[in-house]
Amino acid sequence: MTDNTARPLRQGRPPTLLRDAFFLPRGLLGRIGGRLMARSAAQQQELAALLVTLSPREVCEIGSGPGLVARLLAERCPDCRIDLVDPSAVMRAQSGRRCRVAIGEGRVTIHAGVAEVLPFADASFDLVAAVNNVAMWSDLETGLREARRVLRAGGRIVISWHAAIAPTKMQRRLALSEVEADTLTNAMGEVFGAVQRRSLTYSDVWEATVALT
Repeated sequence: MTDNTARPLRQGRPPTLLRDAFFLPRGLLGRIGGRLMARSAAQQQELAALLVTLSPREVCEIGSGPGLVARLLAERCPDCRIDLVDPSAVMRAQSGRRCRVAIGEGRVTIHAGVAEVLPFADASFDLVAAVNNVAMWSDLETGLREARRVLRAGGRIVISWHAAIAPTKMQRRLALSEVEADTLTNAMGEVFGAVQRRSLTYSDVWEATVALT
């Protein structure tokens, strides 16, 4: 018998206030949560700088939130096209405002969707990124396999989460436990093969590359 139980990385349901502000932002709490997320500019700049070094051309950002990473990437990588995916209408609206210039230029497109069911054809991207949301996916393995499906051979996945050594107390409190971090490493290894894990100033980052065929 096949076990179809969804397996999120972090167990347990978040309190309603946190869910509505950050996990699946909606209403007034979601709008406030989006503004708070956008204030973590140093963390987002650090991650955008990392993504730029990979010289991407076609990017999918899963769980794009208020769109700060997308805007930074669009500004620093004028030759790349970015597709944003987020289940929250509030976040998609904030992304639309924040990325309006790149959207007008046809370089950023925003989609409703979740990590487990990406609205793209196979082998559409050379980079898939997920910033501060992998612990919110309803099923870790399914999300990773969807990322693998939409990546081309030689394409790269970059997943980040708040670091345990981050400068702010809130980020340190949000950090994955070592058990959770190992679970993510192992799950990525099952889907992609070799996984590189490293710590930046604000984030822990996991990277893997789709093998060339």
